[in-house]
Amino acid sequence: MIIDSMETKEAANLHHVSVEALCYAMDQYFRVVDSSWDIGAVSRWPRSTLNMKQQSDLHSCGVYMLLAIKHNADRFVESVHLGNIVEERKWLLCEDVMCNFNEARESVKALMSSL
Repeated sequence: MIIDSMETKEAANLHHVSVEALCYAMDQYFRVVDSSWDIGAVSRWPRSTLNMKQQSDLHSCGVYMLLAIKHNADRFVESVHLGNIVEERKWLLCEDVMCNFNEARESVKALMSSL
């Protein structure tokens, strides 16, 4: 999947050369890990462009990218809808801080309980 919050409609075409180079690099890495890996396999994977609202500023791309990745972590969704960017930032922070995989989660909970 190709995600670009600045060029949302033509991301696959716009980034074609970069994606091909990245696919080749991934193939090389996978070959190191697994000597039977077929070089060129990653280039044959299907590609799609995520339909998402184009960001309206030059500093919110991280929020857009994190939301797109999180929405697609367990399945592919065709579009990501972003509401209020301030609320989306708060949601991402809370979700990540309280995630079971956050090694500092217990410290955060202790800090919050002392307030």
